[in-house]
This record gives sequence, structure tokens and C-alpha cells, in this order.
Amino acid sequence: MSEEDVLDLRDIIKILKKGKWIIVYITALTVTIASIISLFFIKPKYESKVSVVIVKEAARMFYEDRYTQSDILMYQKLLKTYCEIAKSSAVVDKTAQEYPQYKSEDIKKMVSAVPLVDTQIIELKVKCDNPYHAQNIVNSYAENFIEESMRVLPAGDIQILDRGKYVDSPISPNYKLNLSIAFVLGIMLSIGLIFLLEYIDTKIRTKEQIEKNINLPVLSEITPSKGLSLLSQSNCGNFKDSFFELECFKLLKNSLLLSKDTKEKKSFLITSINEGEGKTTVAANLAINLSRDSKKTLLMDLNPITNNLIKIIEGEDIFKETEFKNLYVFSPHFLKSDNYENINLEEIFKSAHKNFDYIIADMPSCEHLSFIQDVSRFTDGCIFVIKVGLVDIKEFINTKEILERTDVKIIGTIINKDINIENTKDSKVKSKKIKLFTRIERRNADA
Repeated sequence: MSEEDVLDLRDIIKILKKGKWIIVYITALTVTIASIISLFFIKPKYESKVSVVIVKEAARMFYEDRYTQSDILMYQKLLKTYCEIAKSSAVVDKTAQEYPQYKSEDIKKMVSAVPLVDTQIIELKVKCDNPYHAQNIVNSYAENFIEESMRVLPAGDIQILDRGKYVDSPISPNYKLNLSIAFVLGIMLSIGLIFLLEYIDTKIRTKEQIEKNINLPVLSEITPSKGLSLLSQSNCGNFKDSFFELECFKLLKNSLLLSKDTKEKKSFLITSINEGEGKTTVAANLAINLSRDSKKTLLMDLNPITNNLIKIIEGEDIFKETEFKNLYVFSPHFLKSDNYENINLEEIFKSAHKNFDYIIADMPSCEHLSFIQDVSRFTDGCIFVIKVGLVDIKEFINTKEILERTDVKIIGTIINKDINIENTKDSKVKSKKIKLFTRIERRNADA
């Protein structure tokens, strides 16, 4: 994704949909980790509490309605003072003396005093990993607090409303809360990771990227199809009756024949940024489809590392007839030369333009950019095959700018979402027993 891109809602949904498994895996991982930590690494804590109320002189006066508003305000202000007394070392140390298994520091961490808003009630709480100890400690703690408060600040009478009870259900860890937090955290982390990966991913993956960032039309998309597996399963006989009949290659042919931008063009060179993007397969199948449309077509093998074209019928002309009607093949090897610099391409293309309706040149990748520039002088346009996830956007733009500076006409692209890279390599094609005409085989035959 380039920095200039502005995402709309549809883009966001598409990105999230593409990374849905990241969301699933990371969320499941965080929830699992939270579950393990909560179950095995966090000790359960139990809480018991005592409620005490501060009254005026004696409890009976509360029922005799002798409280004034000023009394209520005064006792509410005193609550904070009593809470500090409850936390004092005097109360804590006295409680610790009753439970020698705990130090004063431990008791101080367990206890808390919380005033209830708009009341004269204080809640004394104890959190402990033993529910029995929590109950006993909080009751002792409340009694020691009352005793110390009456000694230090006898401003009123402090009475216990509710004594501490045995509670067998732990207050922590809170499994539901922990899992909920882990779930939300997992979703947030996964979404953040998805957008980070999308931001740093500069590979071409969609038609929209090509049209928006590179400003080139997409002539055809080779999409996932059962029929494409026939390339690796067939021999030469049923290959010609099945593989090239796929709809994507027919659409590519129609795009070139019927589009207002290309219908007047008769010669095309097929290339790619990297090797293994399927350009040779595309070139061969495009040529076959053109020949089946009663167009006399020449397929030119100008790729110095390619050894997989079409089985031919030997003849004396440099343009060899193939087993496909109206389809002919040219290779520099027919001229007994492996050095392209010694070949007069201009004369060959002049002859080709005179004798054929369409010319398809299978070119090397852009590692041989100067050769592509040389051949482009004799063709009407250049078509790039782009393997999804293999080509960097900036690299493609740089290559496009170099070619356009030398007047190379790039008429469009073909997105390859299906042809397996391995199936386009020489070793794989040979291993599948597709009968291919190679320079090595010709050299052996000549010998």
C-alpha cells in the first residue's frame, strides 16, 4: 500500500476480510494465554468484609431521631479520619499478633477501609488466598479498629452492622473479565497487525492496484480454475484441446482484437518483471487462440532462457509450422545462432509482418531490459504478465518509466492468479512430459 492511498470503508472491509484468519488465530491465542494464566498462574483470592456504622452516642439515639443535618455532615467528614485509623500500624499490628502466620506487612496488604458515599458506613475488607482466614481476619480487624478508634477519636459510637462471612467463591482472578479483555485485546492486536502488514506490503495483488497506482489497464485475469491443472496433467495431445480453451485466454484474445486501443495493433511482445510469472504460458496460449480464430499467427521464441514452446513440424523456412493450424513458430536457433547480437531482428520482423496477421513475441524478463527495448521497435506494444504477490509496485513503476523514456508502448497487463510458478520452469514442464521444442533438443538432433 502506498502512502498516498486513502482507504474508504470498502477498502477497510476488503483488507479485514483478507486477514480474517489472522484475527481468528491471534484472538484465539490471546484468549488461550489468558485462560492458562488465570487458571494456573494466578492464585485465587477470597474476600470477606465487615460493615460498621458511626452513630451518635448510642444506637438508640439513631432511632429517636435526634440527628441533625450538621451531625450527619460532621460524621461523614469523620469517615476519612476513621478510614486512616483503620489503616494505621496500631490496628494492623494488633491484628497480626492474633495470626502469627502473617506478618504486619502481609496484613496491611490484605486489609482495606472504604467509606460508602453519602452514608456513615465504612466497609472493612480483607483479601486472602484462604477463605477461612479472610473471614477470621476481617472480624478481628473490625474489632481492633473499633477499639483503636474509640481510644483515639471517641467522637461517636461505632457499631458493626454485618460481620464477616465465609465466602467460597474467589473474587480473583475474574475469569470472565480476563477472557473478555483478552478477546478484545486479540481483536485489536490482529487488526493492527493486518493494517501494518498491508502498509508495508508493496507487492501487486489486485487489479485495482495496477489501475490506480501504475495507471495501466488490465487486459485479462488468469483466475483460479480447475482447468489450469490440465497443464501439469496433460500430454501434448489433450493440452491443445483443453488448456488454451480456458475462458481467461479467450477473453485476452478478444481484448486485443476488439478493444479500440489495440484492435489496430498486430504484434505484441509478452514480458514480465521477474522470471517464473507465467509469461511463456500466456504467450503460447494467446498465440494458439489467435490461430484458432483463423488468424495466421507467429509465436516468436525470443527468450534466451526459455526452452518450452510448441511442438513443431520441421521445415526449411525460419518460420516453422506447428501442429496447430495457422500457428507458426520462430526461434533464433533456426538461424544456427545462439547469440542474439548476430541476428538481424529487423529483417526477421519485416518478413514476419508481411506473412502473418499477428505476431506474439515471448520475451525474457526485465532483467534483459535493453533487449526488450531493442525488440519493441519492431512491435506495436508490450504486455506485462504480473504474478500476484511477486512484483513490487515501485520496481514495476521504475521499469515502466525506463521503457517509456525509450518510447516503448506498454498497452496493458495480465494478472496471473493461477499458473503455478513451478509449472512455468523448464524442469517442471519437462517432468510433466509436455512435448516441447527446445534449442538443446535441436542441437542434439543436429549432432
